[in-house]
Amino acid sequence: MEQQQTKLSLIGLIAIVVGGIIGGGIFNIAKILAHQASLGAIIISWIISGIGILAIALTFKTLISVRPDLSNGIYSYTRSGFGEYAGFNIAWGYWMGNAIGNAVLAIMLNDAFGLFFPLLLKHSWPTLIFCSIFTWLFTFIVARGMKLAATINTLSTILKFSSLLLIIFLLFSFADYSLMDFDFWGKESHLGPLSDQINSTMLTTLFFFMGIEGAMVVSSRALRQADVGKATVIGYIICLFLNVIICILSFGFMPQSQLAQLNDPSLAQILGKGVGEWARIFVNVSVIIAVAGAWLVGTIIAAELPAQAARDRVLPAWFAKTNRYKAPIASLLITSAFIQLFFFLVIKAPHFYLLSIDISGILILPTYIFSAMFMVKSGLHKEIYQDKNILRQIAIIIGTTAVLYCLWVIYAGNIHLLLLSSGVYIIGILFYEITHWNDRKAGIPIFKITDRYVIGLLAAALFFSLLIEWKFLDFK
Repeated sequence: MEQQQTKLSLIGLIAIVVGGIIGGGIFNIAKILAHQASLGAIIISWIISGIGILAIALTFKTLISVRPDLSNGIYSYTRSGFGEYAGFNIAWGYWMGNAIGNAVLAIMLNDAFGLFFPLLLKHSWPTLIFCSIFTWLFTFIVARGMKLAATINTLSTILKFSSLLLIIFLLFSFADYSLMDFDFWGKESHLGPLSDQINSTMLTTLFFFMGIEGAMVVSSRALRQADVGKATVIGYIICLFLNVIICILSFGFMPQSQLAQLNDPSLAQILGKGVGEWARIFVNVSVIIAVAGAWLVGTIIAAELPAQAARDRVLPAWFAKTNRYKAPIASLLITSAFIQLFFFLVIKAPHFYLLSIDISGILILPTYIFSAMFMVKSGLHKEIYQDKNILRQIAIIIGTTAVLYCLWVIYAGNIHLLLLSSGVYIIGILFYEITHWNDRKAGIPIFKITDRYVIGLLAAALFFSLLIEWKFLDFK
């Protein structure tokens, strides 16, 4: 009975997905996309991204159904399909990306409070103190066990969802819909060809759905495994509705050129102008709730995944240690210590924060790609749906769609960031060596020939990315 009480219900899993996806970004969504594209291009981008992200969600839903034996971690699909080292890289990269993402959320929460306490906006020692307090507060909450953390997250998600519904009602009620026709394709604003506008938004729209895999990461704690897939798809539908509606309705308050120039959070200024000062304050408070909730989910995931990976001998064994509340205390403390280091770097090098926003998303992308590739491979080899040819073909199509979408996002986004992220995987080699130290002592090879080629490619990618970065910095 006690073990069941620490398990996550369908509602809890949906809260993990929605709480992880909906952070502070949704309150800037119109401004960010308007900076790159017209309303017409943005709508097309949402249609494409909606299909691509749905393919990712359905990939996870299918895999949890047809391969329940691989429910211990999101890395397990890659490990099963492409080998130990590939599985390690997915676990390592995902953990690092999530940890960096949590640090970014901490700065976002700092800036949200900075709307009321301007001293925090300087990103100096008050920011360090503020972010450190919240980091260790969330660490304490998660360390007290999954039940407490999940309960708080569910409550924050309900508050977040309720506030967003009110915001949508205000946008719908006060929007001037005639403004949406103004420069619909961005010709008067000289935004460039439609294809370029769409490409410029692809990476951004995907980033607004980072966390779609949240239920998969904590699947070992689900009350019913079937709920994991349901939560992923339901969470996707909820978040797609919120993101698209808020984004499009914002164009009913001011044209693209003005939206692109707003300060953060842009939604507060939009409603402040169209509704009143109370709406601006309401949005600012909603930002705090949303970012804090997303950070709590990120803390849960960043602690849970390395602990699962350590139990599977994918990461070093010390990550698996738990406390008396069955919380993964070792991985939790290691992650929090890493985030604490990040705060020092942000204060010393402010541009490091801006770079980290994109790097955190790039590190999570391979998880989507390799999971989808595993489903395609399993379908082609008839390892899933052996007696159901139509379902197998559908699974192959879904997986292929997810892979192509992610590759397009990388192409349309920033390949340089992908090259730069290779440094994270190079550092990870040391941890892979530690994990398999006993195998190496026993004379068992821990790297295959293909693994060595991958390491060579990672090293080359890092070298070229550093050359580009050095040139970009333009030291004098």
